[in-house]
Amino acid sequence: MDHPITSVIAGRYALADKLGEGGMGAVYRARDRLTGQSVAVKRLAIAAGMADTQARVEFAGTTVGDLRPLASDDRTRNVRRPTESGPGRTRAAGAAGPLDSLGRLAIANEFRILASLRHPNIISVLDYGFDRDEPYLVLEVIEGAATITGAARGRAVTAKLELLAQLLRALHYLHRRGICHRDLKPSNVLVADGRVRVLDFGLALERGDDHRPAGTLGYIAPEVLRGAPATAAADLWSAGIIAFELLAERHPLPRADERGRVELRPPRLTLPPGELGVDATSAVTELVDRLLAVDPGDRPSSAAQALRILARLGIGSAVDEHETVSAALGRAPLVGRVADRATLAAAVDELGAGRGAALAVVGRAGSGKSRLLDDVATYALVRGCAVALGEAPDDADGPYQVWRAVLRRLIARVGVAAPVPWPFLAQVVPDVGELLGVGPLAVPPLDPQTLQAALHGAVEALVRAQPAPTVILLDDLDRAGPESAALVAVVARLASQAPVVVIATAAAEADVDLCRLGLTVRELPPLGRADVAAFAVAVLGPLGDRAELVDLLVAASGGQPRLLVESIRTLARNAGGLEQIVAGPVPRELVLAGVEAALAARFAELDPAIQTLLRHAAVIGPELELGLLTAVVPTVDLAVALDEAERAGLIEVGVGGWRFLHGQARAAVLGAMSAEDRRAAHAAVAAVLSSGPPDPVALAFHFGQAELTDAEARWIAAAAQVLLSRASYPRALASFQRALALLDARGLTGAARDHAELELQLGLGTCALILDGLASPAMAAAYDRAQALVEAIGGAGGGPAFAALFGQSAVHLFRGQITVAHGLSERALRLAQDVGDVDLEIEGRFSLANAEFWLGALSAAERNVVRVVAMWSPGRAALHAERFGQVPRVTCQTAGAWGLWAAGRPDAALARAEEALAIARACGHGFSEAIAVQIVAVTRALRRDVTATLACAEELLRFGAPYPSYRVTARLLLAWAQSNREHDPQYLEDMAGQWRSWQEMGAGLADTFYAGLMADAYLRFAQPAIALEVAAEARRRGDATGERVLLADLLRLEGEAHAALDRPRPARQAFADAIALAETQGAMSLALRAAVAWARLEHDRGDAVEARALVAPALERMGDGADTVDQREAGRLLVRLGAR
Repeated sequence: MDHPITSVIAGRYALADKLGEGGMGAVYRARDRLTGQSVAVKRLAIAAGMADTQARVEFAGTTVGDLRPLASDDRTRNVRRPTESGPGRTRAAGAAGPLDSLGRLAIANEFRILASLRHPNIISVLDYGFDRDEPYLVLEVIEGAATITGAARGRAVTAKLELLAQLLRALHYLHRRGICHRDLKPSNVLVADGRVRVLDFGLALERGDDHRPAGTLGYIAPEVLRGAPATAAADLWSAGIIAFELLAERHPLPRADERGRVELRPPRLTLPPGELGVDATSAVTELVDRLLAVDPGDRPSSAAQALRILARLGIGSAVDEHETVSAALGRAPLVGRVADRATLAAAVDELGAGRGAALAVVGRAGSGKSRLLDDVATYALVRGCAVALGEAPDDADGPYQVWRAVLRRLIARVGVAAPVPWPFLAQVVPDVGELLGVGPLAVPPLDPQTLQAALHGAVEALVRAQPAPTVILLDDLDRAGPESAALVAVVARLASQAPVVVIATAAAEADVDLCRLGLTVRELPPLGRADVAAFAVAVLGPLGDRAELVDLLVAASGGQPRLLVESIRTLARNAGGLEQIVAGPVPRELVLAGVEAALAARFAELDPAIQTLLRHAAVIGPELELGLLTAVVPTVDLAVALDEAERAGLIEVGVGGWRFLHGQARAAVLGAMSAEDRRAAHAAVAAVLSSGPPDPVALAFHFGQAELTDAEARWIAAAAQVLLSRASYPRALASFQRALALLDARGLTGAARDHAELELQLGLGTCALILDGLASPAMAAAYDRAQALVEAIGGAGGGPAFAALFGQSAVHLFRGQITVAHGLSERALRLAQDVGDVDLEIEGRFSLANAEFWLGALSAAERNVVRVVAMWSPGRAALHAERFGQVPRVTCQTAGAWGLWAAGRPDAALARAEEALAIARACGHGFSEAIAVQIVAVTRALRRDVTATLACAEELLRFGAPYPSYRVTARLLLAWAQSNREHDPQYLEDMAGQWRSWQEMGAGLADTFYAGLMADAYLRFAQPAIALEVAAEARRRGDATGERVLLADLLRLEGEAHAALDRPRPARQAFADAIALAETQGAMSLALRAAVAWARLEHDRGDAVEARALVAPALERMGDGADTVDQREAGRLLVRLGAR
């Protein structure tokens, strides 16, 4: 087990020098590559008796089969969450061998228990897992420590007794959680800076060796040597030996008699009475005698009883009831979730076959969602999976926070040579370069949409590069922003192609569409009465199932596990202890209304210094950021404060460290603060943050909450830009609005103020565009104001002025004000040409081509599209995406592809659309890709390629989900295609609903296109009167707004509706007008459709000559597309007419 100093455990812990070695393994000093922290890593040797066992074991109440690792390679197996406890043991162990399934599960569960221990007198376990199938623990390093006997040597008796009291307090904490140490000796009890730390606990792998007593000879209790199991009483014997050594500074029996010593009663401890007095000295010697009683029944009943004896002597303090209650509740099982656990375990099992899954666990606050994640993390660990877990914090933190810890863990597991575009991950993990050992990596200077798309690609590549099946757990996803949710959708899609399971939790009342993210939702119902009774028995003993008590707990908790815990805690407080709950009548009214009041009361009873620390923690967020808290409140003993707050039931060890027990606990702390207290706490946090690397988002938040307006104004504009760059659009929008409101507080005047406002208005317009679509009033107002500022500044330069004109043009275009948009686009293009900016000219020509297409000026639009293609080069894609938020070479094909289709070249149109999509994907730009998918989808619909339209619409629904206008387009096209394929009129209502949504957004653009789809569907389902009304109204609107490109098709649809209503005269007139208008525009595809529809009318009325005269020339004028639906229909009609 001697690892070279270059070894890296779990891709994270770089081993350095060996600190020690015992029978259960070696301990190394190591550096945590994720945090830079110095830690101790213990590699555990595995007893041969634990190997090669085939077993079916219980996982979280569910029987599961073979638990061998899913992955068989020898690369890194797992990383787990921070928590607490100690190294290994010094007794002899069997030969090392491979760990079997039962052993893996047993060790993982024990590690999880040890990692949940938080006590100032117990060493912290920071992490645990399996590496190369060998278990390891990661522990805090205690610098400058001595053994408890070494630290006590030569000191006063009272000082020695204080050390003993700390040891007993640690034992009480362990025993109340059902844990026996089993190897207590001086070398496992260290002292540094006056604080005792207990380490090296008994593990399940050692219990497999039942014929051997666990522990170290000289400290093993007599009954254990005789074959009895180790108990809390055996730990008290070991504590008695240590107490004797502390006070007498020698072992109670000579070492020569070591093997026979346990058969003799140790000698009575004698102490001089001078320091303590006669009575106190007698009490101490009597306590040590009782601890060393050969009969376990003669020893103190618990560590708490021994502590009470010392407390009466003024040494330490007795254990309070808070600690007892917290311990009992801390070891209570999670009940009533067997089916849910089985579902999550089954998803992990499927990874072995290369099948992933994407799941969401939904429930009310306190329903046990986080505990389920903890369980599945342990199970996945046993199965050899990589486990990465993140929690969503409050809004004070920046974007992607729920992903930060996850990505750091995954990065640590792969090398820099992995095919991952590492710089883009710096958006979430700023020190990604340092983690990889290559130095700082900067985020490329690209626009928000490009960066978001590139991040998505980088995360997908990172997950694919993992050396083992991967389980990603995201707690409280509903608290995360939309940028984090979008990343969930990326990984959820990946789960169908790669061995990755992603499981998220969310509150049932949260406003987040988990199904849209690709997650299969599992709801957690409240616990049933039987489950509540089982929990009560687990905590209170057999009498916990008294009917009136169970009824009370059900009523008080509503079946929510968290409120169930709080109800028992409140009962214990008011009854005087856990035992008293079942000893007398149930005080119903006290509990039913007492949870929130009890939380406030427990907070009020804490030491004022600890209250201060918790107040600052509460304003920071639900997670306790220990480094920040230490800097904000440096005078508080953090270890003691955490212990006391945990025993008060206000905080707990969370997935990534310390956190408030639940939202109610944090609310109780915040509720106890006055408005002035809150402002002061936020100000203190902001002051500390200001002294380090700037975090504009956090600084703006805390200065704002502190009502320090001048300071907030300094940071809020930068915070808005950071949020925009990371695609956190809702928070960016709010921040831009706040920055504008505080602009005057920055003290800027004249042109400097106008420049600052211009930047904010353009950012606000971008956010409004993405969130609300081009019809957004906020976007229009922002760009209007930006244009006014450009004119006021005069020398704003081409970029800002162009951006304002372009934005205004986009707003008017989307609203259907095509003529106004055309004029603004012309002005923008002239400005670009005047300043000689080629890139602005490309963007301007794209904008103008769009307006010309919708006006029906197909030749002019085509000229600008051709010019864009000629001016553009692939090397400009990133620059364009950064400057414009899209790639104009891609987006100009809205006019380019659709215009070619209208002009009678449907095949060339499709080729252009697909080329645009290929360019967008090569650029890795998400927004441009969404535009390109829409271009292809609409082109397919114009060609009447129903099956292809259906597939494209589904793809657009995925890519366009963050963008409202694309989402509506996708759903309308989807319903149109389904109505064609399935011939089901129910899709008519779906189409109508999406068209209404489009109009309710304030959109006027493409009204003629959507109306044409609607009229076509109504005709198909024999509703010609409605089709006529829809087409005619849309044509009148198009005439008014200038949206003329599809007016000929609407006239054709009116003609078909008249024909279906047996009105041949108005039908012929509509067809004639349609053909004339289409030919004037050069829209040969529209002319062909009108000619075919008119020819059918004449054929049905017996005039084959007229019908042939209509169809043949129209078909000949088509430039390509012989296999399109329109041309096939025309050809078949000519055959029927006898022309072929």
